[in-house]
Amino acid sequence: MGRLDLEVLDGRVANWSGRLILLGPNVKEDEEIKSIIDEHKKLMDDSLKEVIAGPKYFLTEPGGISDQGKILIWADSSLTIWPPIRALMQL
Repeated sequence: MGRLDLEVLDGRVANWSGRLILLGPNVKEDEEIKSIIDEHKKLMDDSLKEVIAGPKYFLTEPGGISDQGKILIWADSSLTIWPPIRALMQL
């Protein structure tokens, strides 16, 4: 659950802010909202089961991680731990 505030100028998002709203066992379920969601869920269930696209490359294969998956893992870890790239991301 979260809150997202958008500032729109001339049809484009000019600024945004947001935050997570943490839900736990002490938060009571809103029955009115639940009934609205359930009603829409019934309408969407069949549509959500329909596959409309698929990946060109798979990240896993029967033997483990595919070559494409290894490249993505390497790229992601390089961006997060290699200081020169991290510095460029902050420009």
